[in-house]
Amino acid sequence: MKAIQPIVGRLRIYPIKSLDGCDQEQVKISSGGAFEWDRRYALVDAKGKFVNAKRFHRIHHIRTQFLWHEEKMVLSIPFGDTGESQSISAPFANPSGLQEPLSHFFGFQVSLRENISHGFPDDTQANGPTVVSRSSLETLCQWFPTIDFEQMIHRFRPNLILDAAPTFYEDHLYATESSRAFRVGQVEMYGSNPCARCVVPTRHPHTGQRDAAFQRDFMRRRKENMPPTIAANRFNHYYRFALNTNISPTEAGKQIHLGDRVNAAENRERDAS
Repeated sequence: MKAIQPIVGRLRIYPIKSLDGCDQEQVKISSGGAFEWDRRYALVDAKGKFVNAKRFHRIHHIRTQFLWHEEKMVLSIPFGDTGESQSISAPFANPSGLQEPLSHFFGFQVSLRENISHGFPDDTQANGPTVVSRSSLETLCQWFPTIDFEQMIHRFRPNLILDAAPTFYEDHLYATESSRAFRVGQVEMYGSNPCARCVVPTRHPHTGQRDAAFQRDFMRRRKENMPPTIAANRFNHYYRFALNTNISPTEAGKQIHLGDRVNAAENRERDAS
């Protein structure tokens, strides 16, 4: 690739798995190599299974705000058939007060679990932030003209969006058979693999309405537009988008800021294991 200088354009975390995310000006790396507060909490049922958007499309109807200056979160939860919602707030440090209204909403017992170190990522082998370029998201908006840029972010839920990077730049940050090192500001990351997607991106992020043709059309477009310079063998299917990463525990406590530069020039690799 020709010399380019990507920078961090947006940083997003999703404090409760499957609920709304929020933008940040800087994020700290946790002891487990994740973004602090990203997927820190997860909803589970009585059997300990995730209550998430993969299993329950109704979760898309819940709106969430994170009031950092007040150290609390506010959930807007629909009730009845009137379209009205009730707002429930809880402190970051102890959001257990959300469990009862959430249980009422779903119709079964729901509990909140917390993992401060690693969070609750979908890919437990690559629990670092998901990375994508702004240009890649804009390209998807061209493929699906009825979906605007912000909605595309809500559908794919990336953590780190890069400005000044070409379309599918993130697909050059992993190797054929191994992880590849790159640096964002002062934080070293390892690009692991292109992120396999589930049913969630096919749904409207606020209504849960599913576009039955989305996955098929996405895979066709993805295959047609694969850059010839990437490790194509990492695509056993084409329903993959954005980069999964790992961050070493040695990076814990460091911060990534808006405007930080991305340096992939070293091009060092390590075993995928």
